[in-house]
Amino acid sequence: MRNNLKGIILILIPIIGIAISYALTSQQYVIVLFILLLSLYLVLISYSRKMVAILIIISVPLNWIAIQIGNVYISLFDATIILGLLYLVMAILTNKERLHFGKLEALLVVLIAISALSITVAIDKAESLSMLLNILKGFSAFMIITSILKDTDDLRSAIKANTVAASILAIFSIIQYFFIGGTGLGHFRADSIFHNANLFANYMIFSIPLCVYLVIHYRRIKRFFTSSLLIIMITAFSITFSRGGLIGLAAGLLCFLFTIKKKRMAIITAAVILVFIIMGYFVLFPKSAVGEEWAFRIGRIKGRAADVRIELAQEAINMMKSNPFLGVGIGNFEVLGSKYGDDTTFGMISHNVYLEVGAETGIFGLLVYLLILIIFIFNLWQARQEAASDDDLYMVIAILAAFIGISVHYVFFSGFRELFWIILAFGSVLYKYSISSSSMGISEV
Repeated sequence: MRNNLKGIILILIPIIGIAISYALTSQQYVIVLFILLLSLYLVLISYSRKMVAILIIISVPLNWIAIQIGNVYISLFDATIILGLLYLVMAILTNKERLHFGKLEALLVVLIAISALSITVAIDKAESLSMLLNILKGFSAFMIITSILKDTDDLRSAIKANTVAASILAIFSIIQYFFIGGTGLGHFRADSIFHNANLFANYMIFSIPLCVYLVIHYRRIKRFFTSSLLIIMITAFSITFSRGGLIGLAAGLLCFLFTIKKKRMAIITAAVILVFIIMGYFVLFPKSAVGEEWAFRIGRIKGRAADVRIELAQEAINMMKSNPFLGVGIGNFEVLGSKYGDDTTFGMISHNVYLEVGAETGIFGLLVYLLILIIFIFNLWQARQEAASDDDLYMVIAILAAFIGISVHYVFFSGFRELFWIILAFGSVLYKYSISSSSMGISEV
């Protein structure tokens, strides 16, 4: 009963936050909105419990597509979150689901609390409240996924669904770049439906290692098919021209090479494909549009691009020095950047998640964030040690590779935090399953 009460309280926090947000936007249509979502939820639940979590995962890119109901705008990602929360509340009340609350979950709650406290010192409180809402939605996604997905079979289904969604968006980005895109250096980068090439690159960094896992998992025709999807995704990534993304994806693939002992050929093949697609434009087709674009963007590293990022980093450090305990308030880096540095960087994102967290929530917020990353890696490494089969081991490594890729990319970019919560959820599901399997004495196969 105590665990159920704790679970309900944890769920009510984001529900109340989301409801208040929409109520403040348009009180007149909130009831209509929730009735509509409840109807959709009932249809969904009648089909499959697992579909609730899978829809949240594949709807992450759809956060940029909003539906207008009266004066309320709700993204498709928001809709799936609300559906999932409704399911989870009823499932806990009927003892069908239970929430796991460990060290990682406790630290996530602490991070949310610090973020909420930082709003008290924020200049732009509206922007801070909007950012807090995004954090609550991410935390909700984390809770829903970790509660609904129970084992590696469930997680594999989620990975398959994500791979299909990512492949469709990758195909669209290729068509977008080669058939509808602009021409000229620095004028166009494929972004699919994300409206930002770095966001799309981050999504590909998340999806490519998971697709590599499926290549290893499958045999014959299915392996050929997933290998084709892998090539499509890497091709799509290459036309985002994301320099930080390239470093992140390389770090993720290297994670495979240094942690896996068997079936290295599939991983090496993926790395070779990446090198061929990116570097081949310089060696084989130095005059192609893609090759010239990469050369142009890499050539800018020593120029204005580096100077701006150094200036932004200094601004973030100055914010931490001036506001060490609560920072300047979540979502306020762009608003206050010029006050702590050069006027030319006003309105720019920090281009570094870690410095942004420190600047906006203070030193304690940054320490908690880093501790979350450390505990997550420790949990995954423990799951690797306790893996019940080779396939489970490869899944652990794929999730670790995606996490490392995203984390490295966050050194050069800030944004798209939804994937942070999704990858945390994947790792937590696998960790809980591996530990429970080990305690039950399931032997390796």
